[in-house]
Amino acid sequence: MDTAAHQQIDTVHRFATPEHISFEFRLAGPMVRALAWLIDLLVEILIIIVARLVIGLIAPNLGFLSGMMLITVFLVLWLYNLLLEWLWQGFTPGKKALGIRVISSNGLPLTFSGSFLRNTLRYADFAPLFYGVGLVSMFLSGRFQRLGDIAGNTLVVYVQDSRNTKPLTIKNKQVEKLCDELSPEVLSLVDAETVKAIAAYANSRLHYHPDRRNEIAAHLAVPIAQHIGLTDYKPDILLSALYMLLFHGDSEQSMGSKAAQFLSKRRPLWQRLEKLLNAKPSVQKEHAEEIARHYRAVCADLALADAYQLPPQNINYLHGLVSRAHLRFYQRIQVKFKELFTLVFQTIPGRLYNDSCLRIAGIAFFGVFFSCLLIGSMQTDIAADYLGKDRLAHYEDMYVEPVNRGNFEDSSEMGGFYIFNNVGISFQCFASGILIGIGSLIILIYNGIFLGLIFGFMASDQVDPTVQSHFFEFTTAHGPFELCGIMLSGAAGLRLGFGLIITRGLPRLESLQRSAREAVPLMCVAASCVAIAAPIEAFISPSALPIAAKISVQLLSIAVLLGYFLLGAKYKEADLMKQQEVLYESQ
Repeated sequence: MDTAAHQQIDTVHRFATPEHISFEFRLAGPMVRALAWLIDLLVEILIIIVARLVIGLIAPNLGFLSGMMLITVFLVLWLYNLLLEWLWQGFTPGKKALGIRVISSNGLPLTFSGSFLRNTLRYADFAPLFYGVGLVSMFLSGRFQRLGDIAGNTLVVYVQDSRNTKPLTIKNKQVEKLCDELSPEVLSLVDAETVKAIAAYANSRLHYHPDRRNEIAAHLAVPIAQHIGLTDYKPDILLSALYMLLFHGDSEQSMGSKAAQFLSKRRPLWQRLEKLLNAKPSVQKEHAEEIARHYRAVCADLALADAYQLPPQNINYLHGLVSRAHLRFYQRIQVKFKELFTLVFQTIPGRLYNDSCLRIAGIAFFGVFFSCLLIGSMQTDIAADYLGKDRLAHYEDMYVEPVNRGNFEDSSEMGGFYIFNNVGISFQCFASGILIGIGSLIILIYNGIFLGLIFGFMASDQVDPTVQSHFFEFTTAHGPFELCGIMLSGAAGLRLGFGLIITRGLPRLESLQRSAREAVPLMCVAASCVAIAAPIEAFISPSALPIAAKISVQLLSIAVLLGYFLLGAKYKEADLMKQQEVLYESQ
């Protein structure tokens, strides 16, 4: 079989560790992941139902109930998987129930950026029809990675079974008879690779019909029989007898005698490490040094066990123990307040200030917006042709009277709607950038044209001055944060997609993953801007506050945004990249 093809369909993925050994994880395929998704979907529905009952008991009115439910649905749809996977070391209830988890592709625990990317890009994977893109990506990647996994550098794997099982025993009279007839010296003629092949066959032989067993065993048994001069035998019986001599014999040449000495000395240490890994986090923290010491010792044991061809069950047990300890030993370092402050007020503003994608997004959105505003105010027929006369008439009718939702009920409902709708749109704008940035660019330009023509039309001399006054009074306060959030979402999407084109000397896949990590801070700021705009739009914009107060909120918002962007003016790109890599490693 072709080696490349074999690697593509192999569901076992090996990870090298700093301790110079490797361990294995078995990749989770589409079916088990779909079942886990279905369980999580049921949990999400249950959360929404329970939230509806609880909020219904404390809600002062229907508007508050509707607003809170919209926020609840938003949190469940967008943050359920993201936060659970990050805080619960790659698990969700569905994944935990089916014994799978998310880890980083390097075998280390899942980071925040990895969880953020694989879950926000779920929107791109979902297209065009129910995870169509995601399924295609999973089958083409060779490691069952959908687009979110590729960008986030993550894998979904089975949780390793670390139960210590005994070597297989084959009970068969013909096997026992041949074991008595074969000389123990025959074991010295079997090399290491043959020992592994015999063990693999013995552990899988019961899955086949007896005739098929002999057919499979003959490939290995015939040359062995010829070498030792054996003529009257069955291939299946010969390999089974050799397995029993190797792993259950009393000869000094027996792998079993070597394994027995090795296991008897090391098993207490393994059991101690397993007990610590099963303990509560507080207990693990108290014994952190002991876990680290035992982890390194078990790594050495695994290398030795593999070299001595110990029974496969014991090697599998050690693989499981090492993989669990590896994820515990290299778990995320908690980010301290100082590091968080550096990230929020140095690294992110610096990246914003130095990011060429932000400039492109600014031109694509604000450049188009102000151009269309000017065109729409001077050529209202263009706005009517593009947007439709009925839509423009609808906007005029909306603002004939002041938009006064000063009551708490209506404001609560609209606040929930704005968070649910606007933040969701910003995530979609970001996820669309995986299409080499084109998706985000289209959304930016479309929104720039749409909003620009509306603002331009409403500012034209064809609109009643009273309607104009009501419209601009409503949009004044929340406009800066909302429009800036749209632009930043597009910039994050462009940064994500351009990683496929501008590789900066890296392989294309590594370039995408690096650009995706760089896009995460941009997207977090974008989502924050849109989320801040939501309560302003719900409570301040439609309120009875004087226009001067709303203009003051607008100017304050602009000052805050400009001040935040300008914080990064003194930080150089190289320093920022170094800071960001350190912070992401600590996550």
